[in-house]
Amino acid sequence: MPLRAADTTRLYQQVAQQMEERIRAGEFKVGNRLPAERALISHFGVSRSVLREALIVLELKGLVDIRMGAGTFVVEPRDESAGEREAGLSFDDVGPFDILMARRMVEAETARLAALTAAPDDLTRIKAALDQIERDTAPFVMRHVADRAFHIGIAKATRNPALVTIVSGLWDRYRRFMISEAGELARRPENLGPAVADHLAIYTCLIDRDGNGAAAAMQAHLDRVGTFLSSFRKRPPAPTGGA
Repeated sequence: MPLRAADTTRLYQQVAQQMEERIRAGEFKVGNRLPAERALISHFGVSRSVLREALIVLELKGLVDIRMGAGTFVVEPRDESAGEREAGLSFDDVGPFDILMARRMVEAETARLAALTAAPDDLTRIKAALDQIERDTAPFVMRHVADRAFHIGIAKATRNPALVTIVSGLWDRYRRFMISEAGELARRPENLGPAVADHLAIYTCLIDRDGNGAAAAMQAHLDRVGTFLSSFRKRPPAPTGGA
C-alpha cells in the first residue's frame, strides 16, 4: 500500500524503517540481492528518489551494500564501533571538519601513491565511478554512491589494505553527516559541475602518473568541500517537513 509522508517523518525514513524490519525478520536474506528497484517502487508506492534515499539509510546502518551497477545486497549486520569503544575511541565524537582534515591528509597521499601503482583495471573502475557521478544529476543519492566508489577505488589502487580501511572509515563517517545534515543543500544541481571538475582533475593526474598533481588535486577538492561546509554552517536550519 502506498505510503504517505507524515509531518514528523520523511517518506524515505518510513520506507527505510519498513525495509529494515523485513531484513531483521529474515524476509530478505543476508547475501541476497534486494528486489529490483521497479518492484520496490511499486510495492511502497514511492518515487525512485525516495527509494534510493531509503537504501542509503540502510547502507549507513550497515544492513545493505549498494554496489554500483550490480544492485543492493543484504549484508551481515556488524558492530564496527565495538573496537572503538574498547579503545576509548569513537567517530561519533568527531566533527565533520576534523574528518575533512584527516581525509585531506590521508587521501592526498593515497592519491599520490595510486598514481604510481594503479593498474589499468583500477583506472577503468575509477573512470566508471567518475562517469556515474556525472550522469546521475538526480537523484543525488546514487551520485553519492559513485563518489564513494571513486575515492575507495583510489585507495584500492594503492594495493594497501590499511589505506582502504582508513579511507573507507573516514569517508563513511563524513557521508553520515552529509546525508543527515547537509544532504538537501549538497544535492542542488549547481553543485554537480564543480564536483565533476574536481574528480576529473584527480583522475587525469592518475592516468598521467602524476603523483604530485594527484595529491594537489585531491587537496584542492577537499578544500572546496570545506568551503561548502563552512557556507552550510552559516545558514539557518532548514525546516523538517515531509518529503
